Amino acid sequence: MSMDTITSKASQRRNGSKGPIKKNDIFGVHKNNSYEWEVLLGEVFNGPFINTTQTQSHISDDYDKLGKCVKYALDDALNYFNLNCSIKTRNLKTFKEINTFLIHAHGIFLELFILNQEFEPFYRLRKLCKISIPCKQGIIGGIIDLVQNLQTFRDMLIPSLNKIKEINHLFKTKQQYDDNKKNDYIRIPTLNTPLKQ
Repeated sequence: MSMDTITSKASQRRNGSKGPIKKNDIFGVHKNNSYEWEVLLGEVFNGPFINTTQTQSHISDDYDKLGKCVKYALDDALNYFNLNCSIKTRNLKTFKEINTFLIHAHGIFLELFILNQEFEPFYRLRKLCKISIPCKQGIIGGIIDLVQNLQTFRDMLIPSLNKIKEINHLFKTKQQYDDNKKNDYIRIPTLNTPLKQ
């Protein structure tokens, strides 16, 4: 898995390959042949950290951006899955067991989320925890809590990566992802968020 602040290919491919350029601050992908499964997305808000309306608005905007990006990632992965798996080997149950993970950092807090497909056709986003990042010297308990929560987060991510590997074995060929290929799966168009006045 690689992490970088790179453009989301899934958001670019949406709406007939005319989607906007989206860049998350944290971007984790699992590479398979010619496709990158977007499994970890995150936003970092670097302040000011005082609790103002503007700060709350920025945090809310970060949540919206993460929600949209993860929807694009799952839609795009499903499209890739449908294009590359034969009808005989296609197993949507396995695909639906893939979870996507989100991180939001702001101030001294780190929030960890999971998005799953339990209530199809809807996606369910759940906050796993909100951790206070220890920023004072000598706070061992806070550091231990942070590490334990991050380890739990990692342990939850591993089964999704294993499901992706399982799906990779179903692909009929190692062909290039073709943005222009059509199939019976039609994504619901997503509109750009209007700019605030």
